[in-house]
Amino acid sequence: RRQKLCRHGLRHVRKAHWTLSVLESYRTLWRYVLLIEWFAARDSTKVVSRAREPDSQRILFIRLSHFGDLLHLVPLLRGVRQAHPHASLGLLVGPWVKDIAERIPYVDHVHIYAPHLFHLNRGNTSKCLSWRMEKRFRQKLARQEYDFVVATHSVGLVELSLIQAARASHWVGPVSKYNLSEPFGRQICVPFEAQLYEATRMTRLGQYLGCALEDERLEFWITPEEEAEAHAWRQRSGVGTAGYVILCPAAGWPGKQWPLDRFAAIADRLIDQFGVTVFIGGAAHEREAGERLGQHMAHAPVNLMGQTSWGVLAALIRDARLFIGGDSGPMHLTPVYNTPCIALFGPTKPEQWAPRGAHARVIRNVASCPDCWPWHPGRDCVHQRACMHAISIEQVWSACKELV
Repeated sequence: RRQKLCRHGLRHVRKAHWTLSVLESYRTLWRYVLLIEWFAARDSTKVVSRAREPDSQRILFIRLSHFGDLLHLVPLLRGVRQAHPHASLGLLVGPWVKDIAERIPYVDHVHIYAPHLFHLNRGNTSKCLSWRMEKRFRQKLARQEYDFVVATHSVGLVELSLIQAARASHWVGPVSKYNLSEPFGRQICVPFEAQLYEATRMTRLGQYLGCALEDERLEFWITPEEEAEAHAWRQRSGVGTAGYVILCPAAGWPGKQWPLDRFAAIADRLIDQFGVTVFIGGAAHEREAGERLGQHMAHAPVNLMGQTSWGVLAALIRDARLFIGGDSGPMHLTPVYNTPCIALFGPTKPEQWAPRGAHARVIRNVASCPDCWPWHPGRDCVHQRACMHAISIEQVWSACKELV
């Protein structure tokens, strides 16, 4: 194994994970290759198939992405918990969704891990681990003695290093292209069906864990304190009998954002015609976008960006008359409560991520763009967001009149 690495370097990694090798530093790639190899070099005979009954099995789900991705995993966790009420379920997530993961009642243990990959940590490496802590974290995973590890997305270098370290007797996930070794345990190969609605794709993984699942409902849990804070925001903002509308103009990737002046035009029309209050929701680092949106408006909106937790924002979205936004975390909360929603799509796939149901209107005027990497915040749109500019004000306003 060492000879292969010395002779070929990262050639096999570049071939198997080309986009990762383009977007991440060689230092980061080598980190995860060496972590994979460090655990692969250990005695694999210690990994045995544990003869536990389904109800007493230990299962680990890996989901290192952000809010919307985790939300679509909830139906699978709920279904496995209902099918195996005494099984021990673990969830491995990034620190950016720690608060959300700890709310999920179907999970027994939450493991927090911050990958060194920029497209996941978005430049915030403050919670990333040192080499020594990386090894300790993986050794801790191995001590959990999981029977199954479920890779709920594609298997990249980070996921493979964690699967390798967990030393489970089985792991479920798409075929890995890392060709120096086979991970410990027996893999149950699952095709990665990116054309499916994400919650559907997640629930289909249940069949590999001994349960056929059909319930794809998304769930989110709001605390009483967050309910009270949401109520206080409605009172302070002077929301009247006409109610309020929530706009979320920002997204994790700038190429998914509709122009702010068009958001402003729609907001003014909603206020003039329906008398509603307009809230602008989003994260703290997006607040400037909310301020610029307000500058385009004739009426003053209530800018909540960075001033609410996910739970408070969820409570506000639940009771809103309408939500308008692109493919972002807040949009994924609308199907939880059947809140009327206008989802504006450009580079990403509405068939995979858009909300379903009569309460939702999905607007997309272009096909997919082969030049686009909308999952990486460090990449710029090479077409100046042409797909989002293709959505007109009149299209959105027509949907508003249908839903409000």
